[in-house]
Amino acid sequence: MARELDAWKSQASYTADAVATANGGGRAWLLDNLDVVGDLDLDALAGLRGGVVHLGLLVNAGGQPNGALGTLEGLDNIEVSRPRTRLFEAWLQQDFDAGRGSVRAGLYDLNSEFYATEASDQLIHPAFGIGTELSATGSGGPSIFPSTALTVRLAWEDARGRYVQAALVNAKASTLGDPGGVDLRFAEGVLSIVQVGGGRGAARRWAVGAWGYGLERHGSGTPGARGVYGLFERDLDAADVRRTTLFVRGGVSAGRAPVAVSLQAGATRTGVWSSRPASRLSVGFHYAAARGGAGREVGVEAAYADKVAPRVTLQPGLQYVLAPGGRGVAIASLRFIVEAW
Repeated sequence: MARELDAWKSQASYTADAVATANGGGRAWLLDNLDVVGDLDLDALAGLRGGVVHLGLLVNAGGQPNGALGTLEGLDNIEVSRPRTRLFEAWLQQDFDAGRGSVRAGLYDLNSEFYATEASDQLIHPAFGIGTELSATGSGGPSIFPSTALTVRLAWEDARGRYVQAALVNAKASTLGDPGGVDLRFAEGVLSIVQVGGGRGAARRWAVGAWGYGLERHGSGTPGARGVYGLFERDLDAADVRRTTLFVRGGVSAGRAPVAVSLQAGATRTGVWSSRPASRLSVGFHYAAARGGAGREVGVEAAYADKVAPRVTLQPGLQYVLAPGGRGVAIASLRFIVEAW
């Protein structure tokens, strides 16, 4: 839900995960994530047509099942290595060409617009957010959850839903709340990325993208890493809120990127029961191969979500991952989401 006060709109949500495994005698973890975001309409505030300031705050704590179980791609997308409060996003956007184009500048979540599929966003495995061949790059990951970097992003879309977007991103993700705060030196260079696509608002949606690191002043991070990726979503039916959507995504990398290839595919069904329009069932498959024969990983996930109260969602899920070396990892999870306002 959103809170509105003239030019200011905000919303907050709290997510908690309980994760358990029978591997190694059995273990359990609790993780949580508080997400508070707000948008300031500069047109309503000061008459700056098409101008918006966006702010986002993250507060994360809890255990580390990903690190404990030692998989290649991780297991839970709200796990952090350091429990902290972070300024996740802080950017200014200015529209142009009657709203068809826009420029953003500031601390920016790359995965909010690049390498993202709506049909996979319910699944908690990290690979369904952004492909592992890209998320594993940089000295601490690119500008995605939980740490962002200074970015300039340009986007334009035509009347038929075809678009192009490109960004220049500080290769070192570090924001307020991280050691050292916002990185201003750009010593690890710049990540450049471009994505073109089509079908926004249509039954078929697609995109292809390319990315690469450059302009390093020393050898930290993943200098010379580069790659390409593609996305496709297809709605099989759409009757009111009931819809089945298929998705497939994949990418390959070169240079010093530690993961050579990743692939994700699956389906989601919204309105699983006609009497419960908020119900949603998702299943997904993921695969990744590390560079240099360091191992391959494959996994599956299923998750069902439904509202148990107007602002409360419960989502049980199951995962099975065949990690490098043939080691199987099975986990059960329960996600609890509260829309604070």
